[in-house]
Amino acid sequence: MKMKPVRRVLYCWGPVTFGSGLWLGCWFGLLVEGSTPGAWALVLVVTASLTAIWSVGWGNAVRYNDTHVSVTNVLITRRVAWQDVVRVRVGKGEGLVIWIRDGRELHSIQYGKSLLGDICGYRTFQRPREILDAAHKKALSQHLGERTNPVRVETTLWWRPPLVTAVVIAASFAFALLLSPAVN
Repeated sequence: MKMKPVRRVLYCWGPVTFGSGLWLGCWFGLLVEGSTPGAWALVLVVTASLTAIWSVGWGNAVRYNDTHVSVTNVLITRRVAWQDVVRVRVGKGEGLVIWIRDGRELHSIQYGKSLLGDICGYRTFQRPREILDAAHKKALSQHLGERTNPVRVETTLWWRPPLVTAVVIAASFAFALLLSPAVN
């Protein structure tokens, strides 16, 4: 079953827009300047930077379906069955927290604690909490998924999307260098 993401729009689109502008500027710079010494080093640095920006902005997310909830932070995804979740809450000094039956908590970088959130009461986190809370209640009421003893939190390395992103970015720069005039 496909996981549905819960994302903060500005948290996602801010870095992606900045990264796209950086990519476009670098791409046209390579196209105009040509294959100068050090161009490939620039390509590698910009590719790594854009992949990191994309991973933090777009890759980090809380995802859910009828039976599980998962939290991806940078390259690590933690997934737990809704039946093992006690509650989803937004608390002062905590941000958005998914409490698990055995006392552990899942935190998201996107919905982490912040000084502004502590002052304003995390108003922007309330809608995601409501979405996750509704999915949790639905899973509990319909007995979707199964409770595990002990609680099983699957931890996986989230490496494929960032790798594909890096390859696509590097390939686009290679294309720009191939189209550019050679500089002696």
